[in-house]
Order: sequence, then C-alpha cells, then structure tokens
Amino acid sequence: MSALDDVRAAPGGGELADLAAKVIGAPETITAAAKTWHAAAGTAGEHTGALRNAVSDVDEAWQGAGADAFTGYMGRLAGCGERYQQALRDCAGHLDTAASTLSSAETLALETCQGYASAAREVRGRTPPPTEEQVAQSMRPALGEARAALQKLVTDTGKTLDDLAGKLRSAIGTIPDVAKELPEPDAQSFAPAPGRRLDWSPAEAESGTTALAASTPSGASGGGSGGFGGYGSSGPPPAGGGPAPQGQVAGWINQAIAVLRAHGYPLEKMNANDIWMIIKHESGGNPHAINNWDSNAAKGTPSKGLMQTIDPTFDAHKLPGHGNIYDPVDNIIAGVRYAIDRYGSVSNVPGVVGMKTGGGYRGY
Repeated sequence: MSALDDVRAAPGGGELADLAAKVIGAPETITAAAKTWHAAAGTAGEHTGALRNAVSDVDEAWQGAGADAFTGYMGRLAGCGERYQQALRDCAGHLDTAASTLSSAETLALETCQGYASAAREVRGRTPPPTEEQVAQSMRPALGEARAALQKLVTDTGKTLDDLAGKLRSAIGTIPDVAKELPEPDAQSFAPAPGRRLDWSPAEAESGTTALAASTPSGASGGGSGGFGGYGSSGPPPAGGGPAPQGQVAGWINQAIAVLRAHGYPLEKMNANDIWMIIKHESGGNPHAINNWDSNAAKGTPSKGLMQTIDPTFDAHKLPGHGNIYDPVDNIIAGVRYAIDRYGSVSNVPGVVGMKTGGGYRGY
C-alpha cells in the first residue's frame, strides 16, 4: 500500500492525499533534461573556445584593416557563442532547481501523509477499541494541521515552479539570433569580392620573421627535442611582457595566484601575463576545453580545462579543496604548480619563452 493509499484509509485522509498528489511528479525526468542542457552548454563552450583560439592565432599572424575587421567580426560571433552557452547553463540550472524543489516537496508531502496515517492507526489500536466517529473526532486537530501544512506546501511549490518557468523563458530569450546580430560575412571588408582590395599582410614578429612562420599549432610539441633541455648560460627571458589577461579569465588567474601565495608559492614564479599566455594558447579561455585528438587522448587521458592538464598531472598537483579539473581556478592552480615543479616558474615554460623569442608557442 502506498503512502497515499494509507492516508486515504484514515478519517479525512482523502483530502490530504489529493493535496499531496498535487506536488508528486517525476523530478527525475526534469533532472535528465537538465543534464542534456548542461551537456549542450559544455559543447557550445568547447566550440566557442576553439573559435576564439583560432581567431587569436589569425590575429597574431596577420595585420591590416582587413585582418582587423575579420578579427572583430569573429569576436562578435564568439561573443554570440558565449551568450548561447550562458543561456544553456542558466536553463540547466533552473531545471535543476525545479527538480530539487519538486523532489523536496514530494518527500515532505509523503512524510506528512505517513505521519497522519500512523497517528490514526495508533488511535484505532487503543483499548477499548474506539468507534470510527471517536477516531475521527480524536484526529480532527491533527487533520487540520496536516491540511494546513499541505496547502502551504502546494502553494509555495507552485509559486517556486512558476517563478522558475519565468526564469527559463527569460534565459531562452537571451539566446542570440546570430543572423540578425551579425551582417552577412561576404559583404565585409575582409571577404574577397570583385574590385575589393584585401588589406591582409603577415604580421612581423620581434625576431624579424613573420608571426605566421614562427607560430606552431596550439598544444603541439614545438619540435622533436623530446623534453626540456635548458636555456643556456644567459637563462630564460624575464617574466611577463606579454598581453595582460582580461575580464573573467583575469579574475580566475588572480584567485588562483592568491591561493598559491597562501600555500607559500612566491609571486615571481607565477606571472599573471605568462599564465594568460599559456591559457590563451591551450584553451582560449574555455574552462571546459578538452583535447580529444592527440596521443594523450588516445591513451584515455585527454587534456582538459583552462591549462589543458591531463587527469594524472592534475591529480598530482591539485591542492586540497581544489579538485575539480573543470573549475577554472582549480585548473590554474594545478597547471601552475606543475609548471613550477618542472620548469622552475611559469615564465620558464618553453612555449612562453618561445613566444617571446620568436620560436612560437608549444605545449608544456
């Protein structure tokens, strides 16, 4: 016998069962839907991060009005992707809250019904046995309390779910209409067209070679040296010097540095600009980036997160309380600790040195 059937057998219990039924649903189906939205948000983030990374490489390799226009246009497109990802995350979060609300309400409603049914059984079991009229009279105060509790639960749950439905509609409304927000790419100054002069030219790197010729694909080995061989008697370049991190990524980097300083790591070993240089080339600033094509992926340990660490490396260098590889701050902490352990500082990472000396970036 279910809890609702049980309470229906008690005096006035039918009313309680009907009230409880209003908050009994299938929260697991809402949770499943939320998981689908979370997965979609992760995929959107991966694609947007890859796009930003690719555009960044083009921006470093080419100069001119056409190249700048292309970078600006693609930046707007990536911005649409980030807003789309955030909308999906918001929707998933609201669905999670709805499932939790419904599950909690169902549990409380059933507990209320079970408590009332149990009390009725206790009254019926008294000696001498009471009549049903006596049982009903004895249960009247408890019935009133249970009714009031369930009515409030139904009202509060309905209001919460209505509010969440409104938030879902609002979140869906923030999904960008790319076709309306971005003009036709073929009509832009960076696109080939009869009679249109394309202002694109290779950018000059500090070494005198073009940035295009000097660069290597993000995450590549940068050559067949087979390991870090040192920097010679003059040592590595000084820390910093590259572009400063911006916005949200800068906040993550600063948080990670603060945690590491609290654990005794000196500031000079973890220059924020150099950390950003690694992040920019490894993940494009996408905390959910994952490399599913290289040798590590083939071994079942793909690189993940902002600084593209594999699980064994992350596990070996994470700090207590910072064990989520996809959490941006946790990933930076582990990546920086690995860089310091292996190279002495973030600024000594070969890819960072390569970007400052014209050798291009390579994975660390």
